[in-house]
Amino acid sequence: MDASSTLKLVASLPAGEEIFDIHPPVDIPYPWGLWLVYLLVVMIAVLAVHYFLNLLAEKRREALLAPPPPPDPFDVAMKALRKLKNSKIWKNQSVKDICEQLALILREFLKAKHGLGIGKASTSDELIEDLYRKKIVYNLVKEIEILSERLDGVKYAGKTLSDSTPDSLFEKVSELISCRSWNS
Repeated sequence: MDASSTLKLVASLPAGEEIFDIHPPVDIPYPWGLWLVYLLVVMIAVLAVHYFLNLLAEKRREALLAPPPPPDPFDVAMKALRKLKNSKIWKNQSVKDICEQLALILREFLKAKHGLGIGKASTSDELIEDLYRKKIVYNLVKEIEILSERLDGVKYAGKTLSDSTPDSLFEKVSELISCRSWNS
């Protein structure tokens, strides 16, 4: 027997016959469609939380890496005055050095607080010119001009404090630093 003779094609149904369903076709619901909506909402919520946590972390990182704000010039000047008062210069009553330090403290304060002069490197004349140019209250400019002439006279010209003491100069510088009417 050969393979072709053993293989008979059998028709599945006789001619004219049909197969009918026992039940009509059943629609299968798609509950996964609603689950996809839920999943999408959860994913959006997770991404939003992730975004805001990263934003907070970035702000915190920036705050940690940001340089600290500069110290208040008033506090720096007052600290420098206290330091001068407790220094050997003051205890030895080295008038020339005291006058030099007082002038330096005043110049640094005016530069840091009000942008006047060029700081340590400025001369008294440059500072006074800048005060006039910025239209600072005339009485303040005059007081600083008189004080600067007195301090420079002792520092550079070898003059003495005939009618002043280091304490009175100290109080005058302290008073000028504490003055609230710089921009009036």
